[in-house]
Amino acid sequence: MKQLLRNMCVLIFCLFFALSSKAVLAEGADEENLLWERFGLKLGGFVTTLNSDARIGSATLGAGVSIDVEEALGLKSSLTVFRADGLYRFGQSRKHRLDVTYYSMRRSATKTLEREFEFEDITFEIGDVVDSFLNLEIFKGAYSYSFFQDDRFDIALSAGLYVMPIEIGIHSALKGEGEESITAPLPVIGIRGAFAVTPKIFLVQSMEFFWLQIDKYRGLIIDTTLAVEYNAWKHVGFGAGIDAFLLSIEANGKDVPGVDFIGSFEFNYTGLMLYAKFYY
Repeated sequence: MKQLLRNMCVLIFCLFFALSSKAVLAEGADEENLLWERFGLKLGGFVTTLNSDARIGSATLGAGVSIDVEEALGLKSSLTVFRADGLYRFGQSRKHRLDVTYYSMRRSATKTLEREFEFEDITFEIGDVVDSFLNLEIFKGAYSYSFFQDDRFDIALSAGLYVMPIEIGIHSALKGEGEESITAPLPVIGIRGAFAVTPKIFLVQSMEFFWLQIDKYRGLIIDTTLAVEYNAWKHVGFGAGIDAFLLSIEANGKDVPGVDFIGSFEFNYTGLMLYAKFYY
């Protein structure tokens, strides 16, 4: 699956450069100049494959060894998720842009355990029937400036902030329950680009990255998106693409604002996006 997605990414990049070269070299084009939209709203969803590893709590989950929560707790490894993205360009040149994004992933399961681990000072043993949940919400805000923009290309540098409330809980009728919550704020820097193949077809790409280490806290985030958009009508369009996301957090103390846990959490997904686009 990962190899297929990598091949798709390579194919889209090759298509991007091939089409861009053709468009730049074309002569006698009579298409009217394109104007980048001032406002855009994308509503849709994506089908994801997920993988989560956790080591949470002072006693640690899994006796100091990270566990795959999909395998250990029976949580789903794929989801269909609703997602909303909005953008607003301001200034006469429309080179300044604000973006906001929201989506959430909520999973729960019931499973008879096949291995023993400790969570929140509770020891769950082989054969115990447990109910568990893992919820992750993602709020993102970003500002970007287009350092190169013409009738076909829009290339910009961006800076933003991800805020991600994470909740994990395990409950057993015999042993009790334990819960942990994390609100992980991570700033990011990135680059985004868009290329107008025609006045109606656009190739869009973005990549955001940040690594942060402060005292006993470490955070890493990588978010990459590739998509094709088709503006079918004057104010309505459609899009399809791939989104790959990695989050890694490790904390050995509770002295960082918004981080109230000891342990580590790693989460990654790759998803196929489909959405409707409203713009003017």
